[in-house]
Amino acid sequence: MVLRCIGNWLDRTAERYSFEVTIPSAQAIARQINPAVAKTPSAYTITLATNQAKTLAQVLPLGEALLPPQDLYLTKAEDYVNTFGELTPAAKANLLLLRYRMGLSGEETSDLNARAMGPFKSLGEKYQHFRRELLVCKQESDLDSELWQVMQAKAKTMSLPEADAQFLKAERLSALRREAEQERQQREAEAEAERQRHREQQQRTERYRQAFESLVVDTLVPLNVAPDADQFRQAMMAQLSGPEFNRGRLIQARDFYHLTPLEADALEKRVLDELYLLSRLL
Repeated sequence: MVLRCIGNWLDRTAERYSFEVTIPSAQAIARQINPAVAKTPSAYTITLATNQAKTLAQVLPLGEALLPPQDLYLTKAEDYVNTFGELTPAAKANLLLLRYRMGLSGEETSDLNARAMGPFKSLGEKYQHFRRELLVCKQESDLDSELWQVMQAKAKTMSLPEADAQFLKAERLSALRREAEQERQQREAEAEAERQRHREQQQRTERYRQAFESLVVDTLVPLNVAPDADQFRQAMMAQLSGPEFNRGRLIQARDFYHLTPLEADALEKRVLDELYLLSRLL
C-alpha cells in the first residue's frame, strides 16, 4: 500500500528521488534468538534513485530475497489469515508457490501455517468461539456499548476479519430481537390468559348469584323482619338447608360453578344482605 502511494506520487513528478531501504539480515535475526550465531552484517541497505514507479517496485522482490525465507513465508501467511480469517484454497496455492520459490520443506511450511492460524484451525472454529463470546451480550444496547469494543479487540486478537465480526454481531443482534419478541408474546399470552380466567371467574360468579337468588326466591317463606342482617341470613340459610331437596340444589349449584367455599359464602352473604335491605324497605 505504501509502495503504491509512493508510485502514484512519482508518476506525477519528473524529479528523481533517492530511496533507501534497510533490511535486517537472516543471521542478524537468528542472532537475536541465539547469541552464539557468528557475527555478520546486521542489515542490508538498498539505495535507489529514480522517478519511475516501475523501477521502485523492483525493490520489493529484491528486499524479499534478502529476508529469511521463513519470515517472508510467515508474513505472507499471516496476511492471508488477517484478511480472510483462514488460509483459503487460493491462499494455500499461493503459499505453495512461495514455498517452492523459498526452498522450504513441507514440514516447515506446515508449522508456519499453524503459527499463522494461531489456536484456531479454521474460520469455522473462530466463528464458534466468537459466537460463544457474544453470548455475554444480553441485550441490544450491549452491542453498541464499550462491550462491543472489547469484542472487536478479541476479534482482532483471533485474526477474525472485521466483516466477519460484523456479520456475527448482526447475527447475535437478530437473535436478541427474536428472544425479546418471544418474551413479549409470552407476556401478552400470559396476560390474556389471566384476563380470560378473570372473565370466566366473573361469569361463574354471576351465574351462581343468579342461581342462588332463584333458589332463595323459590324457597322463600315470609319472615318477620329480623333485628339485624346476621340473624336474617341465618334464618334464610336455615330455610335453604332444611329440606333435603333444597340443600341438594344448593350444593349442586356450588359445585357446578366451581366456586370455593369462601367464594360461595361471600357471594351468598352479599345476596342475603341485599334481600335484608329490601325487606327493611317493605
